[in-house]
Amino acid sequence: KLIYEIRDIWPLSIIELKGYSKNNLIIKLLSKLDEIGIKYSDVIMSPLSNIGLYIKEKGYKKKIIILPNGISSNSEESIIKKNTQDKFFTVGYGGSLSDTNSIMNLINAAIKLKNHNIKFKIIGFGEKENEIKQIIKSKNLKNIDLIGRTTKDKLLILLSQCDVLYKGNPRVNIYKYGISSIKLAEYLFLKKPIIDASYGVNIIEKSNSGIVVEHEDSEKLMEGILTMSRMNDQDLEKMAINGYNYALENFLYDKTVVNMINNLN
Repeated sequence: KLIYEIRDIWPLSIIELKGYSKNNLIIKLLSKLDEIGIKYSDVIMSPLSNIGLYIKEKGYKKKIIILPNGISSNSEESIIKKNTQDKFFTVGYGGSLSDTNSIMNLINAAIKLKNHNIKFKIIGFGEKENEIKQIIKSKNLKNIDLIGRTTKDKLLILLSQCDVLYKGNPRVNIYKYGISSIKLAEYLFLKKPIIDASYGVNIIEKSNSGIVVEHEDSEKLMEGILTMSRMNDQDLEKMAINGYNYALENFLYDKTVVNMINNLN
């Protein structure tokens, strides 16, 4: 069988996220390859939960298998817990410092919360890194710890020391087809509640594993963070466990690969 896997919708992703013209020759070539992949495939495989809509819009009817980005069953071996003596409520983020993850939305919320007992631990690198460094310096922000590139193990350890984790993305048309985020699976598996400022994602709401706020609205994000910082430990723990159980049920490779094989037969 010919399986065509669509992890990100190319070239639509770079057209919408990077502003490339549809008339660009490379874009036209990628579009043709995408068309060929869909047309001649026996099965479409994708981590995008609503990829069927994209295939339908292309004028095709194909067998589709959703294979979400996952985690292995031993992913939590190196995880440590937050120091309960820490006097700050900490919001964590790990990933690319880019507009595709709405990182400036988080930075703007941090600016608004600079006089509160809330810290932001931001791990990663990307196109917004220098801009963020300049903002931290110019505004003399003491509530943002900007940590650069690190190993996956160290990243998970740093995130596990936070109280809540941030997930965000802007309103872009391609996200109506779903989002192939490994970050979200890892967040949930860390047993941390999520502050979700994403467009086109309903997993946090569906799993009752955090608070959902309007995307690209730093005022709403600030309010959501304040709300979570004032919640009691039991309520935050309940959200964390809900997310962890959802990850076990939906994102473990042990289960998703079996489901994939069963659907191929």
